Amino acid sequence: MPTKKTFEKLISTMFTMRRNFLDRLECAGGVGDRITVLHLEVLQLVAELPGLPMRHVAQHFFITPPSATSLVDAMVKDGYIKRVVDSTDRRLVRLQITPSGRRHLKLGQKAMETKMHDLLGSLSDQDAQQLIRIVGKVVTALKEREREKTLSY
Repeated sequence: MPTKKTFEKLISTMFTMRRNFLDRLECAGGVGDRITVLHLEVLQLVAELPGLPMRHVAQHFFITPPSATSLVDAMVKDGYIKRVVDSTDRRLVRLQITPSGRRHLKLGQKAMETKMHDLLGSLSDQDAQQLIRIVGKVVTALKEREREKTLSY
């Protein structure tokens, strides 16, 4: 188990990385097209889970339902996703990615790949493999916690 000092440095480093990755990304979709990492994450989630209920966005990103609504409202306005009323329960609103959303997701992923290459390109292959292994462990632990939380609902 890491020491308290190591944990503090790790947390500081993670916040710094997150802040850098959350800079707005310029996509090649047109003049002035910009999309945030959060938008990319929402688009990825909706692309992976077509018909995702609106409430799951708030749960997935650990934000309040009104914050999720504001986020989705902006993305609907921009034409990236659309709301669809459930055919069996009109109270349930589901989300679907639009063709424009898919295009922006691909452009955003490409921009993120370029940014990651610029930021991590100085790592040796061995360092990159070690980073993948360590981040993979963290992701696995997070997914397990999320699964346990979901089972407790």
